[in-house]
Amino acid sequence: MARRRPGPKLPAAIFIAEDRQKAYAVLERSTRAEDRQLFAQLQKAIGTLKEDVFAGIQIPRDRIPAEYHRRFPNLESLWKTNLTRNWRLIYSVAGEGGAVVLVIEWLSHTEYERRFNY
Repeated sequence: MARRRPGPKLPAAIFIAEDRQKAYAVLERSTRAEDRQLFAQLQKAIGTLKEDVFAGIQIPRDRIPAEYHRRFPNLESLWKTNLTRNWRLIYSVAGEGGAVVLVIEWLSHTEYERRFNY
């Protein structure tokens, strides 16, 4: 299998939904071990995406949930990154040459399967 060239480096990732920005802040302040682990995994994944926006797995267009099209009408691509402990980070790449990562949400594996009808 051919290795992909890394995408452009990013200054930061953007949370596309305000509720996810708030949830991320709650995880950051939490003292619960589970929340701290999830926060650390999200930080690590976002750091990886800053280095290579295409590090995740692209979700085929026909598998993008209708809910995402309703909430984000300009959504052109959808990607996922598997986190540990059965979590998934869902994001989009926007801008010329994939210059911006738009964090959409993170889901447990069960929620991910339900959302994407797997």
